[in-house]
Amino acid sequence: MDDEESLVRLATETLTELGYAPVGYTSSAAAFEAFSADPKRFDAMVTDASMPGMSGSELIRKVRKIRPTMPILLVSGYLGTAVVRRAREAGADEVLKKPLSARELATSLDRVLHRTTMRAALRYRFQPATRGTP
Repeated sequence: MDDEESLVRLATETLTELGYAPVGYTSSAAAFEAFSADPKRFDAMVTDASMPGMSGSELIRKVRKIRPTMPILLVSGYLGTAVVRRAREAGADEVLKKPLSARELATSLDRVLHRTTMRAALRYRFQPATRGTP
């Protein structure tokens, strides 16, 4: 998600080439509306930090209320201390600087997706067994 249509198109093409089935948005409100209508439709989110109406960090907070463990990348052309802090506080798994190469995007997305899968597997593996009374 980015408010610049050309960047959304480029990211969508790149992710498609990497084997993903991306859905691009130029509006954070439209993206959140689609997400909240069907949260399980999305496996991860990549958002720009600076968006009109609702910033990337605000969007992350709203998404986290619905799906706390969804992998989220925040990207920005300017990674000052305040941007990184807000992104981390909002719940971004990784914060990346634009411009972003296809390799950087692929590596980061793979890393956050893998982390989420591992956390879920560990939660499942270490759930206490429930035992009925004999």
